[in-house]
Amino acid sequence: HAGRLHHWFTSSYPGFMLSVLCNRNDQTVGASTAIFGILGGFIAYLIINWVALGRFGPVRSTLTCIIGIIIVFSLLFSVGSNIDIFAHIGGLVGGLLISLAILPGMENKNRVITWVGVGGVVVMNLITFCLFFLTE
Repeated sequence: HAGRLHHWFTSSYPGFMLSVLCNRNDQTVGASTAIFGILGGFIAYLIINWVALGRFGPVRSTLTCIIGIIIVFSLLFSVGSNIDIFAHIGGLVGGLLISLAILPGMENKNRVITWVGVGGVVVMNLITFCLFFLTE
């Protein structure tokens, strides 16, 4: 599906940029940045549909626990090894912001959530540009 592929690549970008900014001399490759972007998309899904999911009984709390456990354990296993934690964190934040901007809601989506996502993506790109091109 084209939308999922778009989300995969656009959530990878912030992770790789944060990795380059924090580790200028290291090279980073892999799909884990995009996987963390998908996890950020799951967080955005919960934020966007928080009220609607509350009507389905324990679904909201179950999803929150499952997504939280996956993210916590994935980040814990990234620490202290040759895995680039900065790429994972950047992918998570990038996926969250991009998903807040583009994901539809189960009901009418609050426009504030969309603008938070759009604003976050713009600010993230401006900071990345300034740090990457204006510093040594």
